[in-house]
Amino acid sequence: MTEHDKDKKRGGEKNRSADSPHQDHFKNILGKIDKKRVFFIVLGLALFLLMYLLPPFSDAVDPSGEHFSLTREGKAALGLFLLAAVWWVFEVIPIGVTSIAIGVVQALFLIRPTRVAFTDFLDPSVWFIVGSVVIGMAFARTGLTKRMAYR
Repeated sequence: MTEHDKDKKRGGEKNRSADSPHQDHFKNILGKIDKKRVFFIVLGLALFLLMYLLPPFSDAVDPSGEHFSLTREGKAALGLFLLAAVWWVFEVIPIGVTSIAIGVVQALFLIRPTRVAFTDFLDPSVWFIVGSVVIGMAFARTGLTKRMAYR
């Protein structure tokens, strides 16, 4: 008796139709999800929304010591700071993606105008760092760093 016949006898045809390739793929995806990563993604989003949806703070203090009410944009910026801090500290998504997401959220929630939200990426210091990293990668790839170290 073959394995297929034994399976048929046990009612395996019903079970086989229940476990379609799509369900197996779905189970594999669910098995690969990192629950800690999902928790910290949701935590960051929850902190942002909590800060954004809270009523205005009446006890904000400016540098000269005067009290004022924190605006919607101020609360959103504070919430965005909390979101970015959680995502950066726990590295739930790549740091570069988090950085771009900050600009996107600023534009979506009207914290800053779209042009202003993305101009920070054009700052000369950012391009200096990018250039330094590219030169360092080129040195490492060509082996120049090892040759310099041995001399």
